[in-house]
Amino acid sequence: MKAFRVAIVFALVASLVGAAGCSSSPTKPVSDTPASSPNPTVSTPPSQKELQEAATAVYRRIYVQELKLQHAGGADELPPAWTELVTGQLATDIANAFRAWKRNGTVSLGPDPVVVWIRPFDKTVQGSVVSLRVCTDGSETRLQRPDGTSERGRPAISYSYLKYLDGTLKAFDSDDKLVSRC
Repeated sequence: MKAFRVAIVFALVASLVGAAGCSSSPTKPVSDTPASSPNPTVSTPPSQKELQEAATAVYRRIYVQELKLQHAGGADELPPAWTELVTGQLATDIANAFRAWKRNGTVSLGPDPVVVWIRPFDKTVQGSVVSLRVCTDGSETRLQRPDGTSERGRPAISYSYLKYLDGTLKAFDSDDKLVSRC
């Protein structure tokens, strides 16, 4: 198992450990509204640009769901909305990470991490149809522990891999790394 495999808790959770800065402007605000994704059963396969747009829409929905769980202090189980967004071992890893947040009494006090940029990524893993690189800056975000201590986050770059499952584009694998800035 990868050292910090929960990269969808990826750039967000990774960016909430430690401290550093990032000076880039944030991307447009995120929404919890589902975006349409290319249908893999149409006669013309989606273009790479359409796949990237669909993957970005999935990532933005994941981001919104993560923020909800971070502010709630984790959860015993992932809410149903997650089944449309992630699958496989990644879904298990994210669920385990948020169980640990709840068990440990960790909660995000904000401000929320900022998605600085989302870019296409040309590396794929077996089964992926599209990949993204995302830099999220959590350097202003504070995590509160039950003992009253808190810590600031730091920027992280996430590499997300998506595939179609039952006609829906979902994240199934990811990696991330902490960085000094986006």
